[in-house]
Amino acid sequence: MARRGKGEGSIYQRASDGLWCVTVEVPNGIGTRPRKTLTSKSKAKVIEKLRDLQAEIRAHGTVQTATDTLAAWMTYYLDEIMPSRVRPNVLADYKRYNEKWITPVLGRKKLDKITPDDVHKLVRMVEKAPKDPKLQGLKASELPDDCARYSKSYVRGMFNVLSGALGEAVTRRRIFRNPCNDTDRPKIKKTVERALEPAEAIKLLNHLNGLTDAEAALWATYLLSGARRGEVIGLEIDRALKSTMDFSWQLQDVPHITEVPADWEHRHVRGNLYLTRPKTASGWRTVPMMPVLEALINLAIGDRKEGFVFLHPTTGNPWRPDTAYKAWKRLLRDAGLPEDVKLHGTRHTFIDLLFEANVPESLIMDIVGHSTRAQSRAYRTRESDTLKLEAVTRVGDLLELN
Repeated sequence: MARRGKGEGSIYQRASDGLWCVTVEVPNGIGTRPRKTLTSKSKAKVIEKLRDLQAEIRAHGTVQTATDTLAAWMTYYLDEIMPSRVRPNVLADYKRYNEKWITPVLGRKKLDKITPDDVHKLVRMVEKAPKDPKLQGLKASELPDDCARYSKSYVRGMFNVLSGALGEAVTRRRIFRNPCNDTDRPKIKKTVERALEPAEAIKLLNHLNGLTDAEAALWATYLLSGARRGEVIGLEIDRALKSTMDFSWQLQDVPHITEVPADWEHRHVRGNLYLTRPKTASGWRTVPMMPVLEALINLAIGDRKEGFVFLHPTTGNPWRPDTAYKAWKRLLRDAGLPEDVKLHGTRHTFIDLLFEANVPESLIMDIVGHSTRAQSRAYRTRESDTLKLEAVTRVGDLLELN
């Protein structure tokens, strides 16, 4: 039978094996009080362990009680904590990193057993892995010389997800230290995204003459507005009036919406398509249309009074972001232009043209929203629509559109 000494609380001798035991409730900062049991063959030793444990609680507010594996913690972190903190598309990226790398490689390890070396090995594994799924699993000696690897930003993204999850475990007192803090963060190689040169932009604009009014208007808007992919295909008729375009919403493909941050503004369109606000208020802007673009957009709208400016020519539905990207690639190929220019590259092309037209940088930033192509500096006073119209007109002059 278990025996307890006077004043020794939960210290007792276990009948099954004769070990002395003590069970202590441990605060963990998340509303529950898990129990931790200490054992020893000696009563004096178990009392010593109890005193050490109490000292640790006084020092840290808790003790490590994490019995969860990293896989279990990642599931809890991504399903219960993050949905109310980040946008659905961001959460989907987090889950892809976890499902492809974090859980398969480190998932079986206990949270408090993950070391900086474990994190470093994971990072190196992703850096060396071939991007082509068909090549994954092959030995390094079997890979072709021109084998494409994951980008540095992809590797850092994976690292950031793991670091964020383990940092949350520290905050919730599951572990005392984040091993990612003792590991070098993957560095990102600075690259300049390919953009169309002015002559290439003129060639593409000339190619648009052979397309339908709606298609010509779509691609001309990308070239002559500096807008992002989702902002153009998400442009609604009531935000394309009076010679200006209001880019305060963007169209995104957002799968698996369950819980979302309270400050995430969105409007459901159809299926997985949602209109969402730009990431920052600086992205909410109006851009004047040069006359040739206004004429094209009016032709695309026709006599419609509401809905989206641009509709898919085959389905008549709003453009999907991935469909627009594929159509852009076909357009470049048909126009005899390099296909390595991403659709987002039109934004950089427009910014380059604004610089070439000697438009002040503060005005450029106001027209396109805070762009990394421009030098990063704080926004100054918003410029007038008259100045912005003058700026885009200069671009039209460069492209011989006026």
